[in-house]
Amino acid sequence: MKRPNTNINVTFYLKKPLKNSERRGIYANITFRSTQRQIATKIYANHPDHFQRGGLIGYEYHEQNIKLIAMKKKLEGYDGHLFNDIDMVLDHYYGGDILNYPSTILEVFEYGISHNKDLMEKTKRRKEVSVNSFERFIKSHTNMYSDFSVIKKSPRQMFRAHSIDYVEWLKNNGLENSSRVAYISGLKSLFN
Repeated sequence: MKRPNTNINVTFYLKKPLKNSERRGIYANITFRSTQRQIATKIYANHPDHFQRGGLIGYEYHEQNIKLIAMKKKLEGYDGHLFNDIDMVLDHYYGGDILNYPSTILEVFEYGISHNKDLMEKTKRRKEVSVNSFERFIKSHTNMYSDFSVIKKSPRQMFRAHSIDYVEWLKNNGLENSSRVAYISGLKSLFN
């Protein structure tokens, strides 16, 4: 399976003018894993002819060009393997911590349990038991299953066939239908 492209590319373009004004804003177009986002740079060109090939022309735009180059170098300098999607790239650019994002399904379940503070102790325990059973399912065949990723387009993501295998595994371990439904519902609510 082909691994996803982890390059972050930044290009600049002029925003369409508002009314009859010659002044235009410059926007950054960020591309990561076939997804694009546009963000405002808060830098303006006084005339459309002053912007060519992704940069401003003229000595009066010296400081603005330095800001554009610094923005481009900062974004393109990030290691793309650390990010799941373009929103994480932008969060990191604006000062967010990328290490707090859960990237595997078990981490998501643990995150869901830790952030459900309004649950009764019995409900919380039932969800923990569901997560523990899913972890045992993963460890039952380590060559067949792995800690499935929640990253889109990841080669180790979970598919419907894995879910069916999990239900069969629960059935083979002697759980009744109502217990299987409770386990699946608990995992689904944690994932959501």
